[in-house]
Amino acid sequence: MARGSAALAAALTMACALLQPGCVGPQASEGGGATDSAQAAVPASALEAEFRPLIDAHNARVAKLEALEATGVVEVWFLDGGERRREQLDVDLLLASGGRGSLRLKKLSSDFASVGGDGRRSWIFDLRTKPARATVFDALPTGVEGGAARALGSGEIDALSPASLRFMMGATPIPADARIVARRGANGAAATDRPVETGEGPRAIPRATSRANYCATYCATWTRASVTARMSFGADGLPDEILLEDATGALIATSRLSAYEPARVDGLSQLAWPKVATRFRADAPNSQVEAQFKLEPTKLEAQQRRGKTKMFDLDALIAHFRPESIEYMLREDDAAAASSRAPLGDVERETP
Repeated sequence: MARGSAALAAALTMACALLQPGCVGPQASEGGGATDSAQAAVPASALEAEFRPLIDAHNARVAKLEALEATGVVEVWFLDGGERRREQLDVDLLLASGGRGSLRLKKLSSDFASVGGDGRRSWIFDLRTKPARATVFDALPTGVEGGAARALGSGEIDALSPASLRFMMGATPIPADARIVARRGANGAAATDRPVETGEGPRAIPRATSRANYCATYCATWTRASVTARMSFGADGLPDEILLEDATGALIATSRLSAYEPARVDGLSQLAWPKVATRFRADAPNSQVEAQFKLEPTKLEAQQRRGKTKMFDLDALIAHFRPESIEYMLREDDAAAASSRAPLGDVERETP
């Protein structure tokens, strides 16, 4: 695939957000300093009381999002040959069970690309040229956090795989081992509240006094395969920011979510329809790419209507698009990567 195509795909990569928390406890954050002090300033019982309902509600919400259909637009900013470019594309998104999914991209009503996955592999068909070209990513990492981090950090297209999209959109369950720590501030430092009298000595960091303050001050965090995810809630109890960090604490990617709207589910009361962020903007500073999704609120469906089996069948898609070339990229699993100390994004290329 051409360099420009890979760069654009990398930008789309950021199209979503990361998310997930879990068991709340009195544990300190791995960062130390202000984060640890903020953690100690609020009793674990208070954090549990505020965040446990948010976590339970989140898990109940994403349980209804096994299938998701949506349409909208995505704007991407990316580097192509040293020059910063922007593209605006129409999006047709379908997520299904088992890590399957499809993302069709068009520009001015013309096919631009088709991205998808079957839970084991992900792929992209570059449809800008005739005949098309295809890239297939095999042996996906078992941890979606690690997969998203590798793709975002290196600018690879497999971050647009269905599993990674779910993760970045905040549509994956919260792990049981997540912890509650102080939020990371805009400058990378831990966030703190305005000073108030706590009666706990001069070194105490002020306590949050409402759910809004708790959400502005604390977030959930968990680590998989040396990648740390941080998910923050807004005052409405829904995720509003997801961060990915590497083992040193350096920021890999940020995704911000907003404008939640209900997704239709036949047979459920409208009040029970799960909400989905219809606006999310992702940024990977090292890759110098950004992506902003805007989904159409009236077209959200938390059920599968249009999906057909062939949309998740790589052989059927190859027969349909008839690409001129197919590039296979084989990825080491997490254990092999760790033993060989391979950097994020290393791949082995095979061309049939």
